[in-house]
Amino acid sequence: MRDNLIRDSLVRLVGVLGMDVVERTRNREVHELIRSLHPVDSGTELIRLGPQGDGGYLLPDDLDGIEYCF
Repeated sequence: MRDNLIRDSLVRLVGVLGMDVVERTRNREVHELIRSLHPVDSGTELIRLGPQGDGGYLLPDDLDGIEYCF
């Protein structure tokens, strides 16, 4: 009973702070996601955009017609 009261109070406090309470993701699910990630060849050459020393970005070299980028 007391544990439920403490839990409910914490959940309300977290809600007041604008946070959400979510179920923790299982380690197995995280490992499966990481194993599923791998590079994919887009079939287009990549170009580097960005200043030196700032990491930059690798983008496909098919920017013809693009007027804006956010």
